[in-house]
Amino acid sequence: MRFLTKKDKENYLAWHKTRYEKDIKLAEELQEKDENWTIIIGYYAMHNITKYFLATKNIFLREKTHIHEKCIEELEKLCTTNLQNLKDTLYLLKKAKEQYDKFFDPKQLPIVLRVAKNERSKANYYSERELNEAKTYLEEYVKPYLETIRGLIEND
Repeated sequence: MRFLTKKDKENYLAWHKTRYEKDIKLAEELQEKDENWTIIIGYYAMHNITKYFLATKNIFLREKTHIHEKCIEELEKLCTTNLQNLKDTLYLLKKAKEQYDKFFDPKQLPIVLRVAKNERSKANYYSERELNEAKTYLEEYVKPYLETIRGLIEND
């Protein structure tokens, strides 16, 4: 990977922050209209906030192939070995659990992202989905995940 200038890093962070914000907004708008695209775009909100979070830790993913799996792998490494403020992280995750009753351990984040990626893959291949599936996906995967990662970014 080539060296990233300070401006490159700022642009990378800004792009992924803006992208995940637009993705979740669009997913919420689409949830009553198109369940497949709700799931796909919801996953991309998760993927982009993860890349944003990793970039705040100076991990910049720029691969063109296997980027989704690479993103999960880097998050897994970070969550299992490199989180500096584990107590703070666990506290934030517990708050997110209270609010969303989903996450309680940093090791869960890569698992949730992987499950969401699998759901996004299913939605890509012309399968019919129920509207309730799209709403459940947003409420049970996307929104809690985004809230947890936001908490990690804001309180680092």
